[in-house]
Amino acid sequence: MTQLGSKHEEPLIPVNRMIPEIPQHVADAIERAMSINSADRFATVEEFWQALEPDSLLEEEPEPVMIAEPVAMADEHTLATPPVAPISEELLHNETPQVRVHRTLRRPVPFALVLAVLILVGLLAGVLFGINGWLSSARGVSVVKGSSIPAAKQPATPVATLPQQATPVATHSPTPISTTQPTPISPAMYPLLVVSYSGEISDQFTNPSTDSTMTLSTIQQSGSTIHGYFSVGQGLIGNGNFTGSVTSGHKIQFLVSGNGWIAPLFFQGTVQQNGTLSGTYCSQQNGQCNKAIGGFGTWKITPSDTKRAIHMST
Repeated sequence: MTQLGSKHEEPLIPVNRMIPEIPQHVADAIERAMSINSADRFATVEEFWQALEPDSLLEEEPEPVMIAEPVAMADEHTLATPPVAPISEELLHNETPQVRVHRTLRRPVPFALVLAVLILVGLLAGVLFGINGWLSSARGVSVVKGSSIPAAKQPATPVATLPQQATPVATHSPTPISTTQPTPISPAMYPLLVVSYSGEISDQFTNPSTDSTMTLSTIQQSGSTIHGYFSVGQGLIGNGNFTGSVTSGHKIQFLVSGNGWIAPLFFQGTVQQNGTLSGTYCSQQNGQCNKAIGGFGTWKITPSDTKRAIHMST
């Protein structure tokens, strides 16, 4: 199609050049049936068949008179067709047209050749329709070559007419309004924390890093929301209240509030299956980590109390 659109020569090779045994009129019919432009193809199947078989629409001679032979019936209760008397030699040679047996001699077309031609045309037509469908989908428009698809008409709705003297009054029952209640989020969707955790924290702001202890205590949880108190051991500062959240994907994050000279500390990490919490932290400025204004590093804590976190009322 690109070559034809660029005014190049038709790239299609005639079929009789590949299979010399195919007659010229058959090759011409196949080439016309495979034309890119739908206006150049056959308008009907009959025209296509006439091009393949030029003699198929010529006036046919009367069919030969078939002579029925007596048939022996297997069941005596079955009605047998009466035998037809054989036609004598005089009748066969009689010139009367009503009893002459006509025989039409026609050169049969090899069935394998016709079958091969039809299969070839079907395959090539499928390729052309596939290209056409791909081009149509690329343009966002569905196009069927050589045919027009009328829009489906909606059946006319009959209008019932009532006698004027009997005009019924329609009474409408109130339609119940379905109210859909929001699906409550089960607390089991979020990891459940305990009241307190303790472990270690490593501040990598200094060189070498400063290692100390870390504690989360008096933790309260309501669904995904958590809050409590954060404290660190000797060598580090930043104790204070924290607020944060946990997710159904076992993630945790919380922010320790700062004061006038200590920046807030932002912690994030994961809640492991054994209850351990671990991750990274950094000093926060304007909602973003800024390692130049304070501490940053890693932390890991384990449950120090088996009691579940205090449930907060919503």
